Amino acid sequence: EVPLCFKCKAERAVIAARMGQTCRSCFEASVVNRFKTNIIRRGKVKWGDRVLVGLSTGPSSRALVHLLGTLTGEEARKKLLFDVYLVHVNEGAAALENRQVSDTDAVHAIAHQYNLPLAILPLE
Repeated sequence: EVPLCFKCKAERAVIAARMGQTCRSCFEASVVNRFKTNIIRRGKVKWGDRVLVGLSTGPSSRALVHLLGTLTGEEARKKLLFDVYLVHVNEGAAALENRQVSDTDAVHAIAHQYNLPLAILPLE
């Protein structure tokens, strides 16, 4: 028998966390809450700050933008203390040799998904 999430006690547990086994949605909520605590409450970012985030198409970069996107949705934006801006360095034609989709297209899609402003700077 598959255990239930220790937090919501409604969904099937799929992730082993420190406190116990948790479902995906409870795990994501926990990560977002810890992220908020570390960024906002500990004074890493202050009211009115502008946060510039380098965006590639890698998983770490996408995860950070996802977390920031959860803090900058339409409802959250009213309470948000800082503005987020994305920047991507376009490596040019040389970077396209081994890719079917350009990073530029991918980062545009990511920025659009979270409704965050994006600047693309050429490397060349």
